[in-house]
Amino acid sequence: MFGEGLRVEIEKRNSMVISYLRRVPFHLSPLTYYYQLRNFEKYKRDILIKTSVIVFIIAILLIPVPKSLYELDSQGVFAHVEELLKDKYEGRMMGTKGIDEASRYIENQLNEYGIEPYYNGEYVESLKSSTNLVELNSRLFIKDTTGVLKEYKYKTDYSLNQITDGTVSGIIITHEQYENGEYDNYNDYFILTDENVDFRALFRSICRKRFIKGILITNKLDGDSFEEQYGKRRLIRSTEILNDNHGAVVCTISKKTGEDLKSNLGKEIILLNQCKLIENIYVKNIGGIIKSNNKENNEKIMVITNYDYLGIENKDVYKGLSYNGTSIAAVLEIAEALNSLEQKPNKDIVFMFFDGSQNYALRGGVSQTGAHLFERNNKDKIDENTFIIALNDLGYRGNDKLYLDTSRASSSDMKYFEYIKYVKKRSKELNVDLFLSQLILGFEDINELNTFGGKGIFIKAIDTSEFEEHVGTKQDDITLINQKNLKNQTQLILDTIINIAY
Repeated sequence: MFGEGLRVEIEKRNSMVISYLRRVPFHLSPLTYYYQLRNFEKYKRDILIKTSVIVFIIAILLIPVPKSLYELDSQGVFAHVEELLKDKYEGRMMGTKGIDEASRYIENQLNEYGIEPYYNGEYVESLKSSTNLVELNSRLFIKDTTGVLKEYKYKTDYSLNQITDGTVSGIIITHEQYENGEYDNYNDYFILTDENVDFRALFRSICRKRFIKGILITNKLDGDSFEEQYGKRRLIRSTEILNDNHGAVVCTISKKTGEDLKSNLGKEIILLNQCKLIENIYVKNIGGIIKSNNKENNEKIMVITNYDYLGIENKDVYKGLSYNGTSIAAVLEIAEALNSLEQKPNKDIVFMFFDGSQNYALRGGVSQTGAHLFERNNKDKIDENTFIIALNDLGYRGNDKLYLDTSRASSSDMKYFEYIKYVKKRSKELNVDLFLSQLILGFEDINELNTFGGKGIFIKAIDTSEFEEHVGTKQDDITLINQKNLKNQTQLILDTIINIAY
């Protein structure tokens, strides 16, 4: 309506709009302002308006960014990441001596900072997990009457979609041959597929056919990429379940392996798995708390991250420095900073480090992550008055972006939206490029705490679509972490907590 009205006015012969538009450059000209100053008595009103605008603009440009109540030191935050690089932590796999060392380090830091233990005088809550640690030795090879023709390397050439124990073998045929009925019910087979096959439909059609022993799914990734992005990530998890394998074994193979198997159709392929099951695995969650000065206020802020990672296998170390090493560092530095303030918060502030978060498997439909076990044993401590700030993947070099997922903060209580509003505002003041994104996947810890009403946000420096680029032994490279980015992102989180709790 405005645009159409403006067009009508401009087309008039005696339009006043044209006259005003022509006068705009004149009024904005510095020469005009200078002339009016020299004739102050005549142009008092115009001078007052223009001077007010100039002063306002200068004030905006000169007013400094509001300082943080506590200014973090980038080296202080980074020192925790450097600590976790040490070999004694063994990749922090659940149920190992390495994770025990990491637990002691976090516990000692909280104690040194003067943070009160969360669990009735204890920092650590040890909970037995119903899942187990599986050590797997796997071989996949082609054989004929003369012996082994070709052997493929586990986690480089192939990976397994479930852990099985024992030996299965069959003749290699393609999916097309299977569809055309080019097989004998009296023989056993492995079906070789390409990446375009509907795997779910294929699996449903063969799941009851006992002569189909396995499916070889060709992955779109090539050799090295397959090793880093898929093979190493899939089954190195410390709590993967040992399957009974009533159906076909499912192997994911690299593109290169798939091409090689096509040249060996009709030959026998053998999968030999030897599993060692380590039982009685305990999850060790670590918690500290700064208690509120207002005993009547039942609100709390919970800052969470996980601290376990994938461990060591076949001399490959997975230290998770930029996955959760950086978030461990951030939470520890935030805890130290807040406890050093003379003023006490008006809400309880909880710092929680979860173990077992690399356990994505399900047993009986129940996820056995540290967050799940915590939620199950502390139901009375998580409710709609709990605001969660979940952290992971902070401080990446070459990426100044920070992503925020607010989908678990939906609530009729407007204070949560005020918290989020402040995060956005403060990110601009600290020159942190903040973007809203869908980050929370089904297995994230924040989902477990959300079950009983906890609301919150998830903050990461990489988007979900970038996840595959940051998996594997790349996590050992400390040079991929930018100290300045890590400090600024941690500062943003610290300032947010101070704003809403002090």
